Amino acid sequence: MRKQIVGVVCAVAVATAVAAAACVPWQPVTLPQPAPTSTPSPIAESGVEGQVLVGPTCPVENVASPCADKPASVALELSSAAANGGPGSGGTIFFKSGVDGRFRVAAPPGTYLLDRAPCPTASTSCVFPRITPQTVVVHPGQFTSVIVKGDTGIR
Repeated sequence: MRKQIVGVVCAVAVATAVAAAACVPWQPVTLPQPAPTSTPSPIAESGVEGQVLVGPTCPVENVASPCADKPASVALELSSAAANGGPGSGGTIFFKSGVDGRFRVAAPPGTYLLDRAPCPTASTSCVFPRITPQTVVVHPGQFTSVIVKGDTGIR
């Protein structure tokens, strides 16, 4: 399989300050694909996926009027056990869940701590929801599924 990049010839000519008249019409340029490797990368095959759900989302909740947890977009971090004093690679991956609360992040096999990413400021929007950190074990060739629960602070 080959990828095709369109417009490179003209863009290169303009970038090298060649006169516009010398710029050839936009033409497809085909680049060779790198040869496939016999061993796929473990990062592409493993990691953590899940959803962030926060609650309570109503000031008053009772049996007659239940108030379900709702998805939330939250900045998270996945730290290897070594970054937290245990064995591992010592790396940290920062990411954000989508507006539907869902996320999927590639990570090599190992033990991780999943937590809220540090806040750059002490604003309320960054402090809530409070996330309870959880240990996540990523196995080779799989994505570990988790539900991240957040506390909105509504009482």
